[in-house]
Amino acid sequence: MSATTNSIVTNALFGGQFRLQDFAGIMTSATLLAGLPRFTARYSKPFVNGMAEAGYNSLRGALSGTVTGGMRAASSHNIKYLWQGMAGGAASGLARSALMDIVFGLPQNREIFTQNTNNEILYRSGGLGKFFFPESGHGLTMGYNLYVADLNNTQSLEHEFGHYVQVNDPHYDYGASRFYVPILYQYLRYGINKSPLEQNINDYYEHYIKFHLQQ
Repeated sequence: MSATTNSIVTNALFGGQFRLQDFAGIMTSATLLAGLPRFTARYSKPFVNGMAEAGYNSLRGALSGTVTGGMRAASSHNIKYLWQGMAGGAASGLARSALMDIVFGLPQNREIFTQNTNNEILYRSGGLGKFFFPESGHGLTMGYNLYVADLNNTQSLEHEFGHYVQVNDPHYDYGASRFYVPILYQYLRYGINKSPLEQNINDYYEHYIKFHLQQ
């Protein structure tokens, strides 16, 4: 997804057009990004984490864009696509970070487990999300981003972490598409907090504690 977004942003910034040959560059770039570590919120101050995330994602984007742009430059015999890809990728990474911070708040270093901390998860609170999720128990899970209205609400944190496990833990084999599409349908049919995927959510949290943190 990031590699595709980088390509779209680059074309929008520099007036380029998507070509079928660009698929190879996007796929190569996506493979490269998949092998890179994710950003982790290591600092105690959310602002510092936000700046670090923006810088890291800009570098990831620039690297991705360099690969995509380099392959396009080679096939077109025009070096301009190399630096355009680098600049467009960096801009895309920065924009994605800024959008997440504005909508869902800055990433925070939040330990909810006494045994250990999952460094892949970015806990967020605040931003425009507070207008959509004003109640203390409200939350939302988006891949590796866990948004909660109140970071001091342990029950809410554990609930959203349960959804993180449903999506990302290979023991359950949901994956993003098999989780988000059904749960949206279930919300419409049964109502929020009444869908089957919401039931017994703490079982997923306890599974993670048992199989990942207590070994």
